[in-house]
Amino acid sequence: MKKRFLSMILSLLLALSAASPAFAEEAALYIIDQKNVVGNALAQLNQQAEEIKDTYGMVVSWAIVDSTGGTGTAAYAEQIYQACYGDADGILLIFSEEDAEWYLYQSGKADDLFSSADEDALWEAYGDCHYYDDGVEAYLNTAQEMLEAKVGGSSSAAAETAESAETSEETEPVQEPAEVETQSALPSERLKPLLVDEADLLDDAEEAELLNTLEEISERQSCDVAVVTIGSLDGKTAEEYADDYFDDNGYGFGSEKDGLLLLVSMEDRDWSISTHGFGITAFTDAGIDYLSEQFRPSLSDGDYSAAFATYAELCDDFL
Repeated sequence: MKKRFLSMILSLLLALSAASPAFAEEAALYIIDQKNVVGNALAQLNQQAEEIKDTYGMVVSWAIVDSTGGTGTAAYAEQIYQACYGDADGILLIFSEEDAEWYLYQSGKADDLFSSADEDALWEAYGDCHYYDDGVEAYLNTAQEMLEAKVGGSSSAAAETAESAETSEETEPVQEPAEVETQSALPSERLKPLLVDEADLLDDAEEAELLNTLEEISERQSCDVAVVTIGSLDGKTAEEYADDYFDDNGYGFGSEKDGLLLLVSMEDRDWSISTHGFGITAFTDAGIDYLSEQFRPSLSDGDYSAAFATYAELCDDFL
C-alpha cells in the first residue's frame, strides 16, 4: 500500500500536540519523541532542526521508539524517514529502547556527505549527555557544525541552487507550450464519488446505503473512506491501480490528502487498500491485515454489501 506509516506515528503526533498544540500546527516534526523524554524542550528542539533545514537544505531528525516490532532498526528508520520527509536530503538518528540499538539513516546527498566517522561523532554527541534533551541538542549542534564545514550556510546553498538552475537552462530544451499544457497537476478536489461500482456488484439500494455511510464517515472524520470496484486491473498490480486511482481522481481531505481507498478487481480476483495522509497514520500493516481478515470472508462468499459495510465500519473505528 502506498506510503504506509508505522503504528507509532499516531502516538507521536498526539504527544506533540499535547505538549505544544500551537507548535504542532505551525512547524514540521523533526524530533519524534514516542517516549516523551525531552519534555518541554520539544518545541525548541524542533525549531532548531527546522532552522537547520532552512539554512542548509538538509533534514536533521531524531527519534526514540519503544521497539521496531521485529522490523529492524535500519528498516524502521527508513520507513519513518520516508513517511515524514519523502526523498528529501537528510539524516535521522533513531534509538529503539527494546532493541537497545541505534542507527543513523541517511537520505539523498546526506549519504555521500556524512562518513562513518561522522556517524560515530553524531551518536557520541548524543550519547555523552546525561539528559535526553541535552543529548538531542548536542546531536543537532554537531550536525549543524558538520554541515557548516561541509556545505556552508544559506548563501552557499543559494549559490549552488543558482548554479544548478543555470546548468539546467543551458542543457535542457525549453518545452513547447503544448507540451507544458499536458503536464497538469493532480486534481485539488475529488472528481468521483466515494463509491464507484464499475463492476456492478451492488444493487441500487445497496449502493445508496453504502455511499451514504461512506460520506457520513468521511465528513465526520475529515478523511475520505472510498470503495472502488472494477472489472480489470489493465496490467497493473492492485496496489498500483488503487494508488493511481486515488491520486488521479483527487481523493483525500485537506493538504495532506487524508484518506483510504479499497479497490476490488473482479476479473483478477484481487484487492488492495491505498492509504494517504492521516489514513497512513491510522492504518498500520497489522491494522490493514486485521481489517482485511474481517471483510474478506464476505467478499469471497459474494456478499459484497456485507463486505463493504464491514470495511466502512472498521475504517470508522480505526480513524
